[in-house]
Amino acid sequence: MTDLPTALAAVLGTAYRLERELGGGGLRCAFLFEETALRRRVRDAKQRGDGASQKATLH
Repeated sequence: MTDLPTALAAVLGTAYRLERELGGGGLRCAFLFEETALRRRVRDAKQRGDGASQKATLH
């Protein structure tokens, strides 16, 4: 089983860099990313669970 941060980094490739986990509660966990092309920070929350089975998309 792969942890969620590792699965996110693998799916997002070089487009986004995972900076850190911001926190979470219940079933979701929030992360801070850097969009590498524009050098801006993006926050997104993902469902907790088996990270290997989840698709990573930023909203």
